[in-house]
Amino acid sequence: MIFLRICKFYKDKNGSAPVVATVLLFPLLIVLIYSGVMYGQMADVSSVVEEAARAGARYYAAHFGEKKAKDEAGKKAKEVVVGSVNVTPVKEIEKKKLTFNEKTDIKVKKDGSYAYCEVTYHYPTPVKKLTRLIGGNDLTDDMKITGKAYFKISEGG
Repeated sequence: MIFLRICKFYKDKNGSAPVVATVLLFPLLIVLIYSGVMYGQMADVSSVVEEAARAGARYYAAHFGEKKAKDEAGKKAKEVVVGSVNVTPVKEIEKKKLTFNEKTDIKVKKDGSYAYCEVTYHYPTPVKKLTRLIGGNDLTDDMKITGKAYFKISEGG
């Protein structure tokens, strides 16, 4: 009954053209809104991993030459990622795969006279095989978001 009233409300001289247009455009509107939310989350993750890379490289440059400076720099980078509210190392239920693994996703090294840190986060995509369209790897269902930073190694270190 309510559906018939809604159809009468939208019906005009052209028949049910407004209803058809609404039915066709509504899913596109939902996709656009969802894409905007997903892009915002990816931008936030990118900001977090860049800050984590800066923290790791900064610590390694300031404490270069000390024992376990490389490990401590990796821990500093991990603290930034894990401490973020929006980026947490959560296991995907269906794949049992970590989105952030501190052992493989944080790389700290000396590059000439600079300390270098790279942090990678695997952003899971909700639509499988979508990553191929937006620049991800064809073999996985996630996008790698990477932050890199260089800091000059201090003369005293």
